[in-house]
Amino acid sequence: MIGGVNSIIEYLEKTYALSIGGTSEDGMFSLLEAECIGSCDHPPAMLIDDKLFEGLTIDKIGSILNSYR
Repeated sequence: MIGGVNSIIEYLEKTYALSIGGTSEDGMFSLLEAECIGSCDHPPAMLIDDKLFEGLTIDKIGSILNSYR
């Protein structure tokens, strides 16, 4: 996987009880793998409701996901 995404997946599994292919207990988030979302120059990246987030770190992801709750 690109750009340290393994540590981010571990964080999501522990913090949000998400696993690849799964959905959080509250139904707010799903974690899906994608080969390409058009952001290879700024990994890791994710999409939420078609909004692209790039250059992610665990701190950034926590802040982003908490803003959607």
